[in-house]
Amino acid sequence: MIIVITGRQGSGKSTLMKHMIEKEFYGKVEQVTTRPKRDENDNDYTFVTDAEFKAMEDHNEFIEIRRYETASGVWSYGWKKQNFADFWYVTIGDPELWKRIKKKYPDSKCIYLDLDYDTRAKRCPNREANEWIRREKADDSLYSAFNTDVPGIYTFTGEHEIEDVSGKVGELLMSEFILKHKDDIENGLWNKLGFVDSRNIPTL
Repeated sequence: MIIVITGRQGSGKSTLMKHMIEKEFYGKVEQVTTRPKRDENDNDYTFVTDAEFKAMEDHNEFIEIRRYETASGVWSYGWKKQNFADFWYVTIGDPELWKRIKKKYPDSKCIYLDLDYDTRAKRCPNREANEWIRREKADDSLYSAFNTDVPGIYTFTGEHEIEDVSGKVGELLMSEFILKHKDDIENGLWNKLGFVDSRNIPTL
């Protein structure tokens, strides 16, 4: 299953993804891009050349591909195929990616970080003005018609602590899991998964 984290630039997508992967139990969907690496700490993606990306695309290695027009040319992003059946994987993407992922993996979820312009701008003091304006325009076209009032989207409006967001998402996922597998759980799924059924523990 896949969780797509989405939101406008500066909303905290990368920070949340890193926390969920490093501090929680989520796997990472490998993202490949032709975008140049910004600095030594820019490790969210696997960086490749245009030729390498094209070869991977020709070998059908991606579940989804997105391309963006930038001042430096076209940047390609690809989400690599993995076995998503038995684990929660997290990635970053725009609303269009979420829609496409949802069609391919119906149980997938979306975390939408809805943060105001001024707060986002303060978070990105070093971003070049032209690049900021370009991305804001691109985000306007992507998010202005984004319908978040649908099942599977968890919206967080305003500033939140990263731990609070990931904790709430974990609670929602577990609640949905329990509801979906209620009968199996009552019939001993917990024991099959290695959990101890507290009803079988004698009291002292």
